[in-house]
Amino acid sequence: MTIKKIILGVTENNYSVICYQLAPRVELLACQIYDKKEFTVKALKQFLAEQDLHQVEASIILGSQLYRILMMDRPNIKDEELAQAAKWLAKDLIKENVDNVVLDAFPAVERASKVNKLYIVIANKQYLQDLYDMCFVAGVNLKEITIAEFGFLLLAPSENQVSLVVYALGGGGVRVLIIYNNEIDFIRNIKIKSAIEQENNTRCEEVALELNRSMDFYATQFGESVKEILCVPSQFFSGNFVEMLKQTLTVNVGLLYKNDFSEFLDDSRWDEHIMAFGLITEENVEYKNVAKN
Repeated sequence: MTIKKIILGVTENNYSVICYQLAPRVELLACQIYDKKEFTVKALKQFLAEQDLHQVEASIILGSQLYRILMMDRPNIKDEELAQAAKWLAKDLIKENVDNVVLDAFPAVERASKVNKLYIVIANKQYLQDLYDMCFVAGVNLKEITIAEFGFLLLAPSENQVSLVVYALGGGGVRVLIIYNNEIDFIRNIKIKSAIEQENNTRCEEVALELNRSMDFYATQFGESVKEILCVPSQFFSGNFVEMLKQTLTVNVGLLYKNDFSEFLDDSRWDEHIMAFGLITEENVEYKNVAKN
């Protein structure tokens, strides 16, 4: 039986709709990019019709400009209670009325000898409602709304590995995401002073310095050393700039991507789509496990 699904990747200025076949084997079927004005219910319905999709399941992945992440000490509550607790945990830390935002929470890696941390995700409720309404009217069965970090998590090496994923946030900012044994363990936002056009030693040294600071802090706090740095391809982390970082840093530096899917994408669009591939990879594993049983 053929199983098809779609992933809607949402960034500040663009929407990307990816149609893929989950079974009998994972295969990307189509990829369409829209700017904010182009993406309407009509456009989504047309995409679905072209792919012969009816009541298809979908996942929405938010680009990192569309939410904020706060870190705090974790209270002594169970994992399944974190999402419900997020509202009262964050109410004194955010300017927005808690009734106007959607809050969710996930824990960092637990360590017996340390104060465990908790991350809270904050997104605009009306914006998410509009996305849901669009999917509903278009006849799409929305399965989940998730964030870019969990796509990156699924693409990074998972076995006995400490990886640092770094990606552009826009406005001169980058986010550092450290993954430990396939769990999000550390998140840090960094403001880069050098202009994006300065693809030279000045910007390279500034970024390298901040990455080294993040790795040193992580090693001091958690006793683990980062084994590799994976840059999410974008205008900021271009191929040339990543090569410069390789020459500057002492740990391995590479790009975060899946070769299997590269034929569908223009290099300049990687930053808008890369988080989607993690979900495709994860669902493939889940499907294979179900098939075995």
